[in-house]
Amino acid sequence: MTDINIPNLPSDKVTLNLPDSELPNVSIVMPCYKRRRFIPLIIANINNQDYPKNKLELCILQDGEQDLFIDEKRLIAFRKAIHPVKLKYKYEPNVRRTIGNKRNILVKNMASHKFIANMDSDDIYMRPYIRYSINALKESLEIIKKDEINFHKKKMEDFDEDQAELVTSRFIQKITTRFVQHLKEEKTSVNESIQIMSSIFGAN
Repeated sequence: MTDINIPNLPSDKVTLNLPDSELPNVSIVMPCYKRRRFIPLIIANINNQDYPKNKLELCILQDGEQDLFIDEKRLIAFRKAIHPVKLKYKYEPNVRRTIGNKRNILVKNMASHKFIANMDSDDIYMRPYIRYSINALKESLEIIKKDEINFHKKKMEDFDEDQAELVTSRFIQKITTRFVQHLKEEKTSVNESIQIMSSIFGAN
């Protein structure tokens, strides 16, 4: 058997580690099709997360000819197995959607929170997956805010840092809101996403 060389891919170390009290609510979205045999893995992945369980909800969209839970009894058992994580489940028996279409519906119509974590039913997720993702996102937004403030501080003599921080926070919020609205549209493409981000930041 030939050894496989795994490249040492570059990555940014996340130093932020928010306490549980400061972590936001997160919606986990999971598109499914014929995944009954993976129910134990789904339960294990959810329960294994080190994120506060009362701040999580699991949204599952199942389509096709096979209901994920067969009957109400098994659905109730699943709810109990992942408690206190909340469950939103929808089954569309006469529809066969693409996985991209399912994700759009999950984000647009089923998720309750603005922070979204994608999970697939047949993958294994590390224990800090959601916590790490949230900390990485929050840290990146904080860096953007600081860079924006420093940029204006160098240009303005009567610079008001408190006021600038407020304006920058609102600026970031508008960017996030605009991009999330774009992702919720029925038909989205990578090229459209790049164009939108380029128009926001003035990138080529």
